[in-house]
Amino acid sequence: YQYYKKKRHPRPASLTAKAGMSASKLLKQLGQFPKAEEFAREGVEIFKITCGETNPLTAGALHDLGDILWCQRRREEAREALHRSYELEVMKDAFSLITVLEIHNLLMDTYLKDTTEIVRGPI
Repeated sequence: YQYYKKKRHPRPASLTAKAGMSASKLLKQLGQFPKAEEFAREGVEIFKITCGETNPLTAGALHDLGDILWCQRRREEAREALHRSYELEVMKDAFSLITVLEIHNLLMDTYLKDTTEIVRGPI
């Protein structure tokens, strides 16, 4: 990751974001959520700059970020990232129903799990 980051300096590059997202996924698996979040947030921002707000790479990075935030039980932030990812995923020409359902389930978990009160209004 550092190699790509140094090589692109000072301009952002999607290859840097891809490397960062891979590092983020590994760190999440190792339970190092704050560091994983850092890489994921950087990846989201780089994808937005290099690929656009509605690009599938941005959607995937938001999905990963939302998952990491939910692992930390940061409910509101996770909802924001997952909701945006959900919107972008279903806009794709050839979307994966499996991915959409994964995002949907994570998003619903933020409303239904580890809570003392279920919100019964519009989501």
